[in-house]
This record gives sequence, C-alpha cells and structure tokens, in this order.
Amino acid sequence: MFSEGSEISAGAPKGSFNKNVLLIAVDDLFDYKRFASFFGLDLQMPNLERLAAQGITFSANSTTSPQCNPARTAMLTGESAFTTGVYQNKSLFATDVASNNEYLPLHFSDTGYTTGLAGKVFHGIFGQVADDFDTAVAITDDAKHRPVTSEDHPDYKIAEFARTFLSEASSDQPFFLSIGFHKPHKPWVVPEE
Repeated sequence: MFSEGSEISAGAPKGSFNKNVLLIAVDDLFDYKRFASFFGLDLQMPNLERLAAQGITFSANSTTSPQCNPARTAMLTGESAFTTGVYQNKSLFATDVASNNEYLPLHFSDTGYTTGLAGKVFHGIFGQVADDFDTAVAITDDAKHRPVTSEDHPDYKIAEFARTFLSEASSDQPFFLSIGFHKPHKPWVVPEE
C-alpha cells in the first residue's frame, strides 16, 4: 500500500504524507494468473492488469480467516481474529472492534486525508462505520436473484462512485478511497451483455 519507504504515523502532522491510497476489496477474486497457468487457460483481464501495473500489488498474500468478516476485520485493523474477537460473519465490526481500536480509515482521516467509502469493504455494516468517512455511499447487492442492466448492477454503481470521487479529488489534499466490489461472489447474477 505504501511505497518508497514512506510511513504514516498517528503522530504525524496533518498533511505531512501526501500519497493517495485506493483500497479495492473484491469478494472471492482468485489469483487468476496462477489459475490460468494451472488449467492452461488464456484469461484476458486487461483493465485489472493495467491497474495493477500502475500501482502496488501484493502477490504473497494469506488470510487470517476463511470467513469474510474476520478476514476483512483483520485487514482493516492489522489484528487477527484472536485479538479482535471477530470469529464469524455475524460479529459486528463497529460494536465489537471499531469502538476499541483505530482502524485503517480512521487512521487516514486522523492524519488529514479525505476519506471515501462505497460498496462491501466491511461485512454488511455500512451504517455503523459511514460516519467515519468524509463521503460514504451505501451500495448493496440488491440484485441478488434477478437480471439487471449494467447501470443497475451494484458494482457498476460502486465504480461510478469511485470515478466521481477520483475526478473531484483535490490535488491539495491526499485521499484514502476504499471501495468493495460484490462480484465474483455468488449469486452469479450479471447483466446479459
């Protein structure tokens, strides 16, 4: 997430660190290059590859939990489920963890960043953390079992929020934008086109 030996500390003066940060959370996205190589497939993902080439990617990853909420909580707090107590998807991040810990978005906000949130970054608790962001939009996967057009698909709306946030971002103040896409998580309802 950080480059060139840069560090952020809670005691740093506001605005003393000026790297913009875009956090993209994607449900059930696998290592498509390794998958393609293993099965001899030719997967074309030019947009994902272009984005990865322009930023920093993590290629030696592991998760602290096979469940969504404990894994996301660990990523956002830097602490394992053994420390946070979030062992299941039904645990509430805001009441169980956020009130007792500084987590990633708060850290950026406290160091002078403009913060934005859309989609599934946290596990089903948008309303509990929205106040910790300068701009937050609830976009849920309400198209679970019906066909939708591209413009109606939650992931399209999340991408549009990100595009607008990035186009309106001030060059005078760094930002931390966290967006979470719902797909390729099941159910696999996608636009026909």
